[in-house]
Amino acid sequence: METVIEKKVALITGATSGIGKAFAEILSAEDYDLVLVARNSDELNRIAGMEMTRNETKVIPVSLDLSKADSVDRLVAEMAERGIVPDIIVNNAGVGMAGEVVKLSMDRQLQMIDLNVRALSAITMKFLPDMVARNSGGIINVSSVAAFLPGPYMSAYYATKAFVQSFSDGLAEELKGTKVRVMTLCPGPVDTGFQSTAGMDTKRWTYKMMMPKTAEEVAEAGWAGFKAGNRTVFPGLLDLLTAWSAKFLPKMVLMPIIKFFQKPKQS
Repeated sequence: METVIEKKVALITGATSGIGKAFAEILSAEDYDLVLVARNSDELNRIAGMEMTRNETKVIPVSLDLSKADSVDRLVAEMAERGIVPDIIVNNAGVGMAGEVVKLSMDRQLQMIDLNVRALSAITMKFLPDMVARNSGGIINVSSVAAFLPGPYMSAYYATKAFVQSFSDGLAEELKGTKVRVMTLCPGPVDTGFQSTAGMDTKRWTYKMMMPKTAEEVAEAGWAGFKAGNRTVFPGLLDLLTAWSAKFLPKMVLMPIIKFFQKPKQS
């Protein structure tokens, strides 16, 4: 099965909601054809239909659970069968979990690590060599301000984002001097379904005072930063200041602050 693709192609994971959906809308408007990956096949097909109608964009929906061990191989095989090579990859798929590590499901936490770390790494490693061979293309890895901080009550999630940030920074330096770019997008709180899935209490004043952004604002800042050649993009000044605070505040000061802001209501 071969798909006729005439424009540049963007591969976007976690594409049915939030930042991933916002990137799909932006890149479709920027004249990219799309490969959209997500678990929810009904919503995936709905969004694919919307983008095809709105901008005459060719959209290939791929329903996969990227936390599964064979999922990236299946994605690569399907794209190869269709003769599709991505020019841009937005590694957006990810989940979070709020609570004490000892009280959360170990299996679910390990699934989160598989999705946030293993799947992102595998997709990058699978498609980056071809980009380097062509000397063109780029990867946007959706990280977080959490990458720069310790994360009591979201310890495993924060650790996954620290990996994403370190991995991406290293790749960006390796690719220096080429026309292939790797960038991280590091938002603070974003009003999406992420919070409810993670079990976060978005009604608390401590959450609201962090001034969460919309997914559209974050994706627009990310795309603008990528086109400008930035390695790391913080969508807002507060996001930047939060990340930079980790460099200057001792952990003995910083960790109790984060613990206070993230402490679950029931704890």
